[in-house]
Amino acid sequence: MKHIQIAQFGGIPAFIRNIVEPDNRDTVYQVTLHPAGQREKHPPVQSVEFKIRVIDAQDRDILSPIRYIHPPGFPSRNVFNAGYSTPERGPIRDFLNGIIGNKMLEHLEFDVQTTIIFNVKSFLSMEYLNQLVGKPMPIDLNFRFKLLTNQSTHDFLLKTTTQLSFPCNKEALYVASPFFRKNLTPEMTCFQLGVEFLESIEVAITWLLTETYHPPFKITPELANEIVKLIERIVPRGPNQRHILGSIERHCFDELIQVL
Repeated sequence: MKHIQIAQFGGIPAFIRNIVEPDNRDTVYQVTLHPAGQREKHPPVQSVEFKIRVIDAQDRDILSPIRYIHPPGFPSRNVFNAGYSTPERGPIRDFLNGIIGNKMLEHLEFDVQTTIIFNVKSFLSMEYLNQLVGKPMPIDLNFRFKLLTNQSTHDFLLKTTTQLSFPCNKEALYVASPFFRKNLTPEMTCFQLGVEFLESIEVAITWLLTETYHPPFKITPELANEIVKLIERIVPRGPNQRHILGSIERHCFDELIQVL
């Protein structure tokens, strides 16, 4: 996973930049690709390619696309973030300065494509994986598991966008998650979570109530992405959330090794 930031000076606040370079008042826009997965650290890349386009609604280029290939290595770091950035000077900077804030281009779309190339051996190295993983489901189930397995306690339905339902205990949801305390009302008997896969709800709610990872039978990139986004919504931030996200990444890692 990753996210892209387009900002002045690579995202460094202006007051910091003014202290470091008090005589520099030029506007410098950069595109930065931030590693945003659950890994504790990322393996070095062989290259990162940025392709920047200005397109219309039919995906036609209005201006000639511009490319930049970042050299190999680890992401650059400052006190605020880490990432791979386009240069502060040169054609990319001039291109961005020419289109950002240009009212003649407001009706168009700005498209940034990134391609990351890793060495397979480095990417699969256990050295770079999150070492925090969740506990497996135990053989002897306590009361928290009975909230999942005892159907007599199920008085609420969590629904997918495909109208599949996951039965559970409403009070347990309310106690376990600030998200549900904020969104559930006394009269509700069901709640739409906005996910496609029923497995996403099963994994997330099992963790929420039991703090154990119940892996789906088969995990795909789409399912893993949906589970992560749901976990980030309903499980409070902190070590508890990092453990389940680490379990999901480890599961994806194990699946990937089998096909390589």
